[in-house]
Amino acid sequence: MTCYYMMRCCTCCVGLQLATREAAVLLDLLALATQHAAALDACLAPLFDSPEVLKLGFGLAGDLAKLAGSWPDVQAFREVAGVLDLRPLWVAYGVASRQQGGSVRLLSNVGLSSLCSALLGKPLDKSQQMSDWTARPLSQRQTHYAALDAFVLPQLYDKLRAELGQQRSQQLLKQHTSSVRRVSAAGGEQQQQQQRQQHGSSAREAV
Repeated sequence: MTCYYMMRCCTCCVGLQLATREAAVLLDLLALATQHAAALDACLAPLFDSPEVLKLGFGLAGDLAKLAGSWPDVQAFREVAGVLDLRPLWVAYGVASRQQGGSVRLLSNVGLSSLCSALLGKPLDKSQQMSDWTARPLSQRQTHYAALDAFVLPQLYDKLRAELGQQRSQQLLKQHTSSVRRVSAAGGEQQQQQQRQQHGSSAREAV
């Protein structure tokens, strides 16, 4: 399972976090996207453009638009296939929990830290969120924060699927996984193809 989540600084994404269930990688876009855009594009395009590799996020539409708008020379940021935002799964989980008498707060605008608290038993430490992400080198606390922001996504995905059950989770994956998503460098987002793919037949494990 490959997923990604990005760290941001004001209106410009200065770094990109990629994670699997086993590891997280931080990419310094201030260095890579400005000085080695072609090489970065060649590295990321096979991942971002593949519908067989599921890319996870939370509140993903805004992040994708910001990423494409910040680095228009990196074509891979504008063509992203196999995208799944965890928010609809969280909402479905909250509805099911409340129907069964649970105490989960059903909030569609809940943050990633609250999601971790509800599903993994501990919130994310967000103390570094507003720190200076343009500083180089990043501090150890910043790199830990950035890596963890991405690393928790596969864990949340697995937990939500287990809680929702196979049938319900497959329905949601089919409904909400984008086959192709074109992100405008101007900051908007256009769906070029609304085809949805069921995770069981389209997403492979990439570790």
